[in-house]
Amino acid sequence: MPLWGRKKSEAESGRQHGAEARSIPGWLATDLFSGVAGLLNQWAAPVLWEALDEKVTPLLVEDVVESVKLRGAKLELKAAGQVGWLFLSALRTVYRKTLTQDAEIRKLRDEVAALQERQLLMKETIESAVTRGDQMEARCTALAVRVAKQKSRQKPKMPSAVQVRALVRKENWDPYTWDGTVPDNDDDWNWEDEVEVRVAELGGVESGEGRVGEIEGERGSVMEVRPLVQNKSKGVNGGQIQNSRLVRDYTQSELLKITRMFRQMPAEPLFQWLVRLWDTRADGTYLSPTELLKMGSVTTHAMLGQRLRGAQGQQAFSLMGWLMEGVKQLYPTAIDVEDSWGPWHTISEANEQLRKMGMQNAVYSQQFLGPDVEPVTAGIRARLIRNAPPHMKGALLVLLGPAQGRPVGDVVLLMAQLEGLDRQKSARAVGQDNKYKGGESTKKVTRRQMWIDLLNAGVKKEEIDGKHTPYLLNK
Repeated sequence: MPLWGRKKSEAESGRQHGAEARSIPGWLATDLFSGVAGLLNQWAAPVLWEALDEKVTPLLVEDVVESVKLRGAKLELKAAGQVGWLFLSALRTVYRKTLTQDAEIRKLRDEVAALQERQLLMKETIESAVTRGDQMEARCTALAVRVAKQKSRQKPKMPSAVQVRALVRKENWDPYTWDGTVPDNDDDWNWEDEVEVRVAELGGVESGEGRVGEIEGERGSVMEVRPLVQNKSKGVNGGQIQNSRLVRDYTQSELLKITRMFRQMPAEPLFQWLVRLWDTRADGTYLSPTELLKMGSVTTHAMLGQRLRGAQGQQAFSLMGWLMEGVKQLYPTAIDVEDSWGPWHTISEANEQLRKMGMQNAVYSQQFLGPDVEPVTAGIRARLIRNAPPHMKGALLVLLGPAQGRPVGDVVLLMAQLEGLDRQKSARAVGQDNKYKGGESTKKVTRRQMWIDLLNAGVKKEEIDGKHTPYLLNK
């Protein structure tokens, strides 16, 4: 039969046995289990288990139970066993809850540490962006002041050819009564002619049907530079002006200049060359297949040069477009590219390698927008950390942890912060070195110089012949 009968409330239990708990050493009437302690005090004398005061573990409880020597009748042992099972069940429940709470506490601590690191990184990023914004604002202010000064010194502008044509094409214009002024009114201009003239002046593009092509991308809409169009005007009988257009290709000297500007350097990696072409706006230089053949060897890659010389078609593409098409024909996937990603030693080399990997992903993407807008993938991050010097792997792991999915250009700005920290550390190291040396550079003394100085000082040759260097130094 169980030892317990009807259920009693905590208040009843506290009133009945709380007074008895006062006489138990180490127990107070206000303790949570004072009622249970008073009840057990009626059954047996209190025993204090000092081993269980600081920490309770299953193994420690097992050792304490084994140390108890129970002797008595069978019914007494049964009663003691029932009480023991009761408290063991309660202890197991409390212990399980403790383990669960400890695991939750550790998890929350890890989350707090990760949030603190992310907050620190975001703070550094914001500070860097604010600094860059201040610099750009200062540059824009200086540029505005300079432009204003130049405009204040400019002479009155001569009328353009478009304004003159708009004037002479008016029905009421009479050369005999004209006062010599050209109206500066935008409504009187023929803006279509103005656009054509500006396109020709800037080397803009127009196809044989007069269509101006555009390429839309991150850099904005830029007009093609192929084919070259020149507008010419000449007078005919009757005072009329006849306009004509001359469409021409690049001359050999212009192609040679373009080749020198965009030529691949010896031993220059393929994607490093493509990054350099992107930075020098090779995507705005359009070439026909015939002109691409006349440029000669713009690349040192033999197979890629062969692909370029075998280009077919009549449409003009940008130099970047021709090269990207040749790379994708030569290497169908990014895995097939033969490019080395060796270890880097400085932050500038790391940024260069990061942009090369961004260019590789951009070439094989559906829409080419340049290397700086490509997102940083897990493979790029792991490759960059693997090639890093040992002393920078930890800092890179913290810096690039939340950088996955961000554009390559933003990560390059973050990497620049590490370069500044590395420079400050090097400057402090040099300062400490000068401090230890007294600010003076120490020069090493050779063994031969010590030998000559000792002989000049009067030391006999027999005393120093065959002796080791520390002995000569002590002399």
